Amino acid sequence: MQMNNSLKIWNMTTGKFIECVSPLNRSVAVNGEFTYATKFHDGNLSSNTVIMGGRNPKLEVLDITEKRVLCGFPVMKSVLAIDSKDRYIAYGGLEPLLRIVNYI
Repeated sequence: MQMNNSLKIWNMTTGKFIECVSPLNRSVAVNGEFTYATKFHDGNLSSNTVIMGGRNPKLEVLDITEKRVLCGFPVMKSVLAIDSKDRYIAYGGLEPLLRIVNYI
């Protein structure tokens, strides 16, 4: 497991560390990239689906149980903000636009 290239999950209520999720099928080309924004899909904290973006050239949708990248949406510059509702994901950052994609 690549502990240095992982998403760390914490319980914000107790302040306790839960686990590191390092996607098994993630490209080695993005190792060491910084994550700036992360959100559970549709804001559902019991969901296994997490959306994350940052300096990586893609916004990634992860299954944290299977530790796999489900899909990625290309970006030209860093992603700083993410939101989702139902099957849509909205994200933006240093590019001069807001992207809205149909995830499912």
